[in-house]
Order: sequence, then C-alpha cells, then structure tokens
Amino acid sequence: MPPFGSLSIYSYSRLSAAGLKCGFSTDAVLARAGVEFDMQRRVGYDLTLANIVDLYTSAMAASTRAYFPLAMAENFSFDFLPEVEAFLSTSPTLESAAKIIDWLPALLVPEFQFSVQPKGSQIAFQVNIVGNNSSRPALNGIVDTVVGSAVLFLRKLLPSNANFQAHFAHSAGASNSEYSSVLGQVPVFESDFSGLLIPYAELGRPIARDSARVNALTALAIEDTIRTMSGGKSVAELVLKHLIRQVDASVVDVARALDVPARTLQRRLKAENTSFQAQQNKALSNLATQYLANPSLDVEAIALKLGFSDRHSFSRAFKRWTGQTPSNWRQKKSTI
Repeated sequence: MPPFGSLSIYSYSRLSAAGLKCGFSTDAVLARAGVEFDMQRRVGYDLTLANIVDLYTSAMAASTRAYFPLAMAENFSFDFLPEVEAFLSTSPTLESAAKIIDWLPALLVPEFQFSVQPKGSQIAFQVNIVGNNSSRPALNGIVDTVVGSAVLFLRKLLPSNANFQAHFAHSAGASNSEYSSVLGQVPVFESDFSGLLIPYAELGRPIARDSARVNALTALAIEDTIRTMSGGKSVAELVLKHLIRQVDASVVDVARALDVPARTLQRRLKAENTSFQAQQNKALSNLATQYLANPSLDVEAIALKLGFSDRHSFSRAFKRWTGQTPSNWRQKKSTI
C-alpha cells in the first residue's frame, strides 16, 4: 500500500480553488496539516481520517472570506476518476445511480460510512464518520462537504424541480444565506441524521436513456480502479501474506507494516466480510498444514512453533479450522 498523507495534483488544484475563495495560502495550510502532494499520484489522495481532520482544521482556521467546507463542496469533482461521473450520468434512474455509495468508502476514506434508511414515504441517504476525534468542528465540516457535494451532483443529474432535502445532525457552520447560495437550499440543521432525504417517487425519475452499455463499462472501470488502489489485492490477502510471515503479529503490527491505522485496517477487513482474527486463524491453519506435511515434525513441535501451549490446544484449534485432528489430516495426506 502507498503511504498516507499525499494529494494528487488534481486534488491539490481543487483545494487551491477553495483556498482562493476562502482567502488562504494552500501551501501554508498543507504544511500546517502535514500533507504533501504527489505529482505521480493519479487517484485523488491517500489520506487517513486524521490527515483530513488536520487539513480541515487548518483550512477552516485560515479562511477569511468563505466557509471552507462549502467551498470544497463547490470544487469537489471526480475528475481524477471520470468514470464516476460517467457512471452517474449514464445511470437509467437515481435508484441505480445509488450504487455509488458502495464504492465511496474505497474512493474516499474507509471511515466514511454510507447507508440507506426508509423514513415514511421518503428514503434517507445517510453519511456518518466513524472514528474518535476531538475536532468536532472539522468533522462537521467534512460532513458538510460530503453532503454538499451530493446536493450539487444531484442538481446536475436531475431536473430543476427535483425534490430532495439536505439534513445535518449538527448546527450550521455558516449563515443560512451561504448554504443557500452554494446548495440552492437551506438545509435542515440539528436533524437526527446527516445526508439527503429523498421521496421514493424521485428514485425512479429517469436520468439517462439508451446508455446501458456505457453505464456497465464505467461500473467495471470503477471497480478495477478500486482493486488497483489496493495493489490489485484485497486487504484480507495483504494481511494474510504478512501473517504467514509473522503469525504472532498483532493487528497494530500488521497495520504499521501496511502503513494504515489499526482501526482503518479493521474496518477494511470488515468491509470484505472478514476480520483480523479470521485471517490470523487462516494463517495458522495454512502454516499448520505445511508443517504437518513434513513427517519429521511431530505434533508437539508444530504446536510450539505456532505459539500454542501444548498439542491438545493446537489439536482443538486445528479441528475447528479443518474439521479434522492433526493426526487424521496427516494420515489422510500420507495415503494420497
């Protein structure tokens, strides 16, 4: 995995545009936040949530002319990955375009969680930021940018009479007139969620016609890009590879080796329907079968090599992993 803490030139240019509107020096803000830009990076950025909080804290403090989160919403674009906007603009309906929420954590930050909840005759597309951080103004600002960007994307996709409402669980970070000027509406503040509230009737509203092939191709391109961003391997594969080299490594050890925060690593594994413990068990099972294939190693020695206190605890674990005892596995292997 590439190191965190860098922006692509595309993201730098968007931040600079927001900086011009807000009246601050982009380079000074980046320096205070400890973030650099990488001319070789194509895909947006590689930042931890802590990086983004630091960046927002620095930019919001330096802003003198406008509210930075809304300026970022105005300037946010998937121009580093045009397939995203192509996918949205070629989706037959808003409901089919909503597939993007499955991709956003990988394209943005894993701590950004998106969900869909029914609310009477309407549906709420909700955003939540997971992670403990004391900088609440910055976290609220990040949510303002995410929801504000979604409002502006919808205004591009849907007719001007489309009915939807922005909601924020926090209080306003700027005047109502500033929100209205950027978003074309005054959001509902101190709501029970942050996101968009959309009538069910709007979900079937047509966006594009006769674009099914392009829509499918752009969806495949986005998924390919997400795989490329993780080095072509799933996070689970990367964790397993490390654990096979050092099976007793902790989640903190592996996270450090992969250059991600431990909480982020655990959430990425959860998104792949696994866990660190499951990958550690898989590594232990793989190593156990390798050792058992060597007839010169007795079960007691294998148990100790794998960190078990005795052969009985190892045997119980091995049976849990494979459905067989080590002796039965070795016996069957020898007859093949």
